[in-house]
Amino acid sequence: RFASELYQFIFFGVWDVQKPHHCSPFEVVVAVEVIEHVADPRVAIANMRAVCTETMWISTPNGNNAKRPPDNPHHVCEYTTREMMEMLPVTVPVPKILAWDDFRELDLDTDVTPLVYRVDL
Repeated sequence: RFASELYQFIFFGVWDVQKPHHCSPFEVVVAVEVIEHVADPRVAIANMRAVCTETMWISTPNGNNAKRPPDNPHHVCEYTTREMMEMLPVTVPVPKILAWDDFRELDLDTDVTPLVYRVDL
């Protein structure tokens, strides 16, 4: 609510990513610390992709420090960088892996956390 009051020229929407969302498409879809909380991340990512026309930003707190079972009782599952890349849509260019703090590009086997995945569609 705060963001939509501050930036009235931007539409902010919130929905359950585990269910299809029937709306006009968005240029950008952002999921901050969401994937580790949903039962089926592939469905969530597909639902986000279905409404996104340009760029998806997905962050995860774990990177290659994912634990099984998760230490956090609210996480359904934690995913390594490689697992996340396998779940993201195949695009050209390939999804970028960025450091959360300064958005520098990282490689697949990085151990820096948390991570942000940028998918240009």
